[in-house]
Amino acid sequence: MDGATHPPSRVCDSAAGACFFYIHARKIKKARRSGDWNAVFAGAALFGTDFLFETINAWIFHFTGRSALWTTAGDTALRTLVG
Repeated sequence: MDGATHPPSRVCDSAAGACFFYIHARKIKKARRSGDWNAVFAGAALFGTDFLFETINAWIFHFTGRSALWTTAGDTALRTLVG
């Protein structure tokens, strides 16, 4: 892969996302059989909390035009997030 076309952080993010969805698909399949949805709800709660915090961070950054609650200086693998 060409680093200019596909930065390593994006490739790594894609692989992490694929692993995340694979694991949760297995957990959902297991929960359907056993009726125990605790792991699925815990994953959804964690994702929802992170989504809420990142959304608040984005709104602060948008309206103030300055640094948001948490940011990084320079290049970062978390470029898809505001911070």
